[in-house]
Amino acid sequence: MRLPLALLISLTLPSGLSARTWYINADGTGDAPSVQAGVDSAAAGDTVELACGTYYEHDVRLISGITIRTAPGAVGCSTIDGQGSASVVLCLGVRNVSLVGLVVTGGGVGIRAWASTLAVSDCVLVGNEYGGLSAQESDIDASSCVFMDNGLDDHGGGASIWGAPTIRRTGTPVGSRLYANSFEDCVFGRNSARFGGAVALNDGTGGTTATFTRCVFFENSATRRGGAIDVIGVSTTLTSCTLVRNSIGDADEGTISVSWSDLTLTNSVLAFGLGGTAIRCGGGSPPLLICCDVYGNAGGNWVGCIADQYGQDGNISEAPLLCDLPGGDLTLAKNSPCLPANNSCGIRMGAYGVGCDPISVQPDTWARVKARYR
Repeated sequence: MRLPLALLISLTLPSGLSARTWYINADGTGDAPSVQAGVDSAAAGDTVELACGTYYEHDVRLISGITIRTAPGAVGCSTIDGQGSASVVLCLGVRNVSLVGLVVTGGGVGIRAWASTLAVSDCVLVGNEYGGLSAQESDIDASSCVFMDNGLDDHGGGASIWGAPTIRRTGTPVGSRLYANSFEDCVFGRNSARFGGAVALNDGTGGTTATFTRCVFFENSATRRGGAIDVIGVSTTLTSCTLVRNSIGDADEGTISVSWSDLTLTNSVLAFGLGGTAIRCGGGSPPLLICCDVYGNAGGNWVGCIADQYGQDGNISEAPLLCDLPGGDLTLAKNSPCLPANNSCGIRMGAYGVGCDPISVQPDTWARVKARYR
């Protein structure tokens, strides 16, 4: 005899317990008067649902096994504003926590995680002074998120990911724990830092991985290293990503800076970087690029540690023909060499597909270049 689905689900829950949704309103009404009160009332398996509005709270400390989300179908209408506090949301030693459809703003750091597993989807982390996300010894799964206008701190304006230090503060050696971090369909725009304008990845033991799939890095900036990304000791993969108009203050540096890390870029566009080369290598094995378009970077494209990969494995250096770069439209014109029909790899390079009819390539003159920056 087949049991009803509802009965099967009930049998998996502890006796007398069932998952509950706690409804919170910005005016203090609902099942609890604040986001933190809703979290404190919840148990593992519960959902805290925020009605549309702005919640002026900070250091909201989460517990394991809960979901905090905006109302279904209302992505982006619920904002938690830290009003300049150290952190807006805290995940400290928690597991299986999810944030869905929220705007997190006004913090020193938007989301701070330590020794936690956290899924963040359809969220916007914007206007946090020292960074959108800071995670140490954690597993982060971010999808369809926007990291915008965060930063000014040392590392990773949009997101900083730290594995384990070589020696913990207690003086004991670190074990071989592997921390896996994934970013899919995310946008990093206009973030800033000293190291890694958009993202900084750092692990003293080499036990951390980071993957970026169909992500966009646009107009991020760093003063010292990695206009878009700074990688040290983290195995990192970028697949079908677009990195354009990221800037670095040091002409000897690059849009991506990599040291002592396994870095692979596949089917990606790395173009129009300001102030440095496309990729700068600080030590260890050179990165591997496959079917990538590296073009128009101020300090050079296929130079330095990646010079011998130009023309190999489908790598090209051609204008990607983005539909409206000044306007932020990074989709591809129909005649772009980054489309499958127009390159030898037969794949799309970059995060986005066709967005406009064929466009022409207008050769630059020195007068035209100077006019852009007047």
